[in-house]
Amino acid sequence: MSLTILTACTSRAWGGMEMSLVQTSVRLRARGHDVVPLCAPGSAIEERLRAEGFAPETADLWGKVHPRQAWRLSRFIARRGIHLVHCDWSRDLFTLVPALAAHSHVPLVLHKHVGVKTGKRLWVHYGMYARVDRVIAISEVIHRNVVEMHPVDPAKVVTIHNGIDPERYRPDAAARARVRAELGYSDEHLVVGIVGRVTPSKGHREFVEMAALLGERFPQARFLVVGEATRGEEDEGRAIVEAMSAGPAAGRITVTGFRRDVPDLLAAMDVFAFPSHNEAFGLALIEAMAAGLPTVSSDCDGVLDIVVEGETGLMVAPKDGVRLADATARLLEDAALRERMGRAGRERVLAHFTEERMAAAMDRLYADALAARR
Repeated sequence: MSLTILTACTSRAWGGMEMSLVQTSVRLRARGHDVVPLCAPGSAIEERLRAEGFAPETADLWGKVHPRQAWRLSRFIARRGIHLVHCDWSRDLFTLVPALAAHSHVPLVLHKHVGVKTGKRLWVHYGMYARVDRVIAISEVIHRNVVEMHPVDPAKVVTIHNGIDPERYRPDAAARARVRAELGYSDEHLVVGIVGRVTPSKGHREFVEMAALLGERFPQARFLVVGEATRGEEDEGRAIVEAMSAGPAAGRITVTGFRRDVPDLLAAMDVFAFPSHNEAFGLALIEAMAAGLPTVSSDCDGVLDIVVEGETGLMVAPKDGVRLADATARLLEDAALRERMGRAGRERVLAHFTEERMAAAMDRLYADALAARR
């Protein structure tokens, strides 16, 4: 069934939630739906959507009360014949719910990417969430947070894990040879990599500590950092990079900055580190597993949905560089273990974390929401 779907996220930032709007829009279009994205004018999301061939509707909804915008969106929903609204940012509910007041047949789906620390228990929250037909939680930890902290019927909350294209992220011998030559790695080097925003919460300080601890024990080890600081966190990111260049492992650490060829960089690695302090899910982790890499990760939050301890990777407590080093050492000294875990990790991604599986689950959820509204 082909639907006309309004996908909405008017955040001006750029991160997992904002990226989700673009990815969801692309996936829905690929499945034959007519997709109309709604985003903030001049935002990074608008730029990415236009690059993907969309002509997004724009609205500046930074505040919480927008009666004129709600009226305008209500007329737009009627004019475009919107069948369903998919919202990626909870703040947008303050405008989308009033906009849907005259459209009782149109379901509203909320996609939750992050948890909250304070319960949503004001009268306005009860009114908003009563209009939400389904809530998609990206992991079990977010599922629990939604049920515990929001006035929503638990029966409306469904966990749908993020998915990737496993053909884009896969073992690639040619890319491995090319990138390792570019970065100056020989066949003897064992490369431990980390991909993501350069920030303390992603575990980069523990990664540096791990590299220093493993340096003397594994002279053939090299450490690859892919990513840069997020806008607004440049000072913290710069401090981490300076620590990398000044510490005992300085000559073994390579920092690439932002790169668009992440699948090729993953192919060049031997072990993937994911020492995040807290993580709602961990998209970079499933990308690495799809590339056939054994992983060393934190044992917290959404990571627990992904990694099978001792089978696809090893897990350690967050913020513990010593244990991170010990677990990484186990993999560096055992090629057979690396091979076995890398193979099991890719098999797990193929079974549970593909784009196709995610899109099919969302189609079923949409059908349920439409049927309930009818």
